[in-house]
Amino acid sequence: MNIGQLPLNTWLVIERPKTNGFVLASEHATQQEAEAERDGRNAEARFMRFTTCLIIEPVAQRMGGHPHWSCTERVTAQRRGVASGTDDSSNTW
Repeated sequence: MNIGQLPLNTWLVIERPKTNGFVLASEHATQQEAEAERDGRNAEARFMRFTTCLIIEPVAQRMGGHPHWSCTERVTAQRRGVASGTDDSSNTW
């Protein structure tokens, strides 16, 4: 299953198998329901294989918006001093 096939605005319990990818375990109306099921499934498993998530639609870019300037690789590299060849490790932002 790919992420584009998941339902939007619905709390999901996802299984993370040992291989790449994920398996949709269940859908829930509320976060509390999803977390309760996740906890129950993880209690039976040897390791934490299940997680919860909420898939939301990125409407801003679809409506003509643009990513925030700080998300671009060039700007991030410049602010960290990589592009200019300097490394300002004292900058902790």
